Amino acid sequence: MIPNSKVNLIVLVVAGMLAAVGPASAAPPSQAEARAIEARSRAHITAFPGFTLHGPGHNYVLKDIVVDDDGSHHARFDREYRGMRVVGGDLVVHSDRGGNFRNASQTLARLINVADRAGVSAAEAVQAALAAHPGDSGGKRPELVVYAREAAALAYEVIVDGELDDQSPSELHVIIDAASAKILPLPPCLFFMSTVYWLPRLGSRRL
Repeated sequence: MIPNSKVNLIVLVVAGMLAAVGPASAAPPSQAEARAIEARSRAHITAFPGFTLHGPGHNYVLKDIVVDDDGSHHARFDREYRGMRVVGGDLVVHSDRGGNFRNASQTLARLINVADRAGVSAAEAVQAALAAHPGDSGGKRPELVVYAREAAALAYEVIVDGELDDQSPSELHVIIDAASAKILPLPPCLFFMSTVYWLPRLGSRRL
């Protein structure tokens, strides 16, 4: 179980981080403007691989677009590799008001190079997660992902249902190395509305 005092502390920390987010944003773009920004941003991803770490087998899912008061814009994408979600592979493409590439922000540190197949079965991954975090997997099949917090690795994301000290339900996302069944280093955690998420970055999951 997770003590409520820790829950409250993490929520306060996250709230402070959200309050510190950068420059003011303009009104949301129209659908036509958003489509144009997305298209330009996707072109920048492939045109500037040294900044975006784009490579073969990479695909991108647009999550949101932010337009600043000065007209510069930022498109945030979730990254996929060979059809697998990349945990910690999110990418933000920054462009000026004219649509010219300025920079890219990401937590990915190097090009992805992972094994094609898992050495650990999905059942073994669930067993490892439950051994470390008692609870119930609810029969949910783990998702095979690329875990890219440091050196990229093939991994399973296992969801463990449990409860907090006050017996309210919780949900914990545990990352298991698909080669060794070891639990990979956990990113910063966010506690919100009795749900526990181990996040590769703030906002990777909308609660």
